[in-house]
Amino acid sequence: MIRNNKRKGFTLVELLVVIAILAILAAVAVVGYTSFIKKANQSNALSELNQIRNVVITSVIVDGEEEVAISGDESIVFEYDGETLSVALVTEAATPELTAAKVEEAINILAEAEELNGTLRVVLSNDEIEKIRYEYAEGATAVWDIAANTVEIE
Repeated sequence: MIRNNKRKGFTLVELLVVIAILAILAAVAVVGYTSFIKKANQSNALSELNQIRNVVITSVIVDGEEEVAISGDESIVFEYDGETLSVALVTEAATPELTAAKVEEAINILAEAEELNGTLRVVLSNDEIEKIRYEYAEGATAVWDIAANTVEIE
């Protein structure tokens, strides 16, 4: 009688090859996914900072100037002449650093009203407000250049 010693199933080498192929595909998928998430966060940061910019400029155009009360008798006044946005702190002791801090506070109030999730920071240059940075998530920062009135990814 002849025995058939043929086994049914896969050999160890075949299983290892399949596992290696799956590992390579998983690695490619993870890299693609992280790249997608980074681009999505950058897009959200840009969109939300544009939204804040449009709220400020629209309210300035409609009202002639936009005054945002901060605390007590302090407020921030935004003025827009069609090309340039200017920002001023209405208080008795207005240093550039204090103005920057109060502008951050005012714009964060606007951002909260719009239910936005990022963090706004004012960048000073030569004692004037040069840019407003909007940090949405890790690796996703948009910058509003006040003088050029442009918003772009940093």
